[in-house]
Amino acid sequence: MIPGDAPAAWGRFEYPRVQVPAKGGGIATVRRPALAVRARHPDRAPGEAEISIRADAWLDTGADASVMPMWLVQQAGIPIDKGARRKAYSVSGTLWAYGARVGLEVRRGDSWLDIGVSEVLVPDTAWSRNPDVRRPPLLGPCGFFDRVRMCIDHSQKEFWIIMPEDAR
Repeated sequence: MIPGDAPAAWGRFEYPRVQVPAKGGGIATVRRPALAVRARHPDRAPGEAEISIRADAWLDTGADASVMPMWLVQQAGIPIDKGARRKAYSVSGTLWAYGARVGLEVRRGDSWLDIGVSEVLVPDTAWSRNPDVRRPPLLGPCGFFDRVRMCIDHSQKEFWIIMPEDAR
């Protein structure tokens, strides 16, 4: 939370430049709706976490859930619910995933906005365990869009996040 900010809005964001696998191999740089996020242990308040891991997360309005790679969750010391292994469905197909509770913050400029503790899926795949694989965390309807109001203007490559007053 950002004390003192007007309750009506938190701000405007431009799509950052991100790297993606290019057709035919290599890496391409494109502009996508993404946010810098910090993931922390769910029992720690913002700023109190011994470890918080920063990553660039893509906004995915078509996802069923928010998704964090296993390497990120493990490096932040966040417990993974190994008893909650289940099938998850994506545009890439079906995969197995665990559940985890993640303290989540997003950055705008020099400020961090606490989104609270979110339920996320943690894929049980080789790419999810490897920080060198370029698959970012995804912020989806559960755990992100259900906590904020957003306006996305894809033609201008920008979006706004509005925190409801009752969530502050």
